[in-house]
Amino acid sequence: MKFLPILAIVLIVHYSDAGTLSCSSSSSSAASRYYCTPADNTSTSACSQCAAGVKYWCPTNPLLSTRSWKKGIKVLDNCNSIPRYTAIATFPNGGYSGHAAVFISCSGTSIQVYDQWNGKTWGSRNIWNTAGSISNNPNYFYTVIV
Repeated sequence: MKFLPILAIVLIVHYSDAGTLSCSSSSSSAASRYYCTPADNTSTSACSQCAAGVKYWCPTNPLLSTRSWKKGIKVLDNCNSIPRYTAIATFPNGGYSGHAAVFISCSGTSIQVYDQWNGKTWGSRNIWNTAGSISNNPNYFYTVIV
């Protein structure tokens, strides 16, 4: 009796439902200090960076690296549809670069956020300067998709 080899091909597809990165509402009552995830806790300067604070308050997987962040919708064009405590960031060349923050609200000309950077601990601020640098210009902010 002859047996023909049977070639079985199994295709495993990993489907990742990309979605907007949601953050903890506790970010609004956080103490004024630098926030950091253990993965980012390699140095004082790493913990003081903006992305470290957003990764701390927005722990949705797969938030392992900012390289996994994708550009979502433009914040100023969608003020009424973006939920409070959504991660937002700048994507000047298609990928994340510049600044990251937690969205509070916006008016169409400015964005209210919680953020931090080296020199400023976690807290709220208004981003309004349309002539400002990428980190201070509300026109450059988009929701973060993971």
